[in-house]
Amino acid sequence: MENFINNAPFALVLVCLVIGFVLLIKGADFFVEGSSSAAKRLHVPSIIIGLTIVAMGTSLPETPTVPWIIKVCCGLA
Repeated sequence: MENFINNAPFALVLVCLVIGFVLLIKGADFFVEGSSSAAKRLHVPSIIIGLTIVAMGTSLPETPTVPWIIKVCCGLA
């Protein structure tokens, strides 16, 4: 993947970046809508829904980067 990014034209890299952002935003939207509707069907209080979905929604996008950071930046893996 690194060779692809280094050798690709700048316009293609920007297009991939924009597509990634759009998919990230839509995925987060689907996650929030689905989990809040499931919680409402289970009669979970609104405050619990809000707290857990916000916590998960802010943490989950960062989760895939943690192994990469540990491996590449710190040399621990």
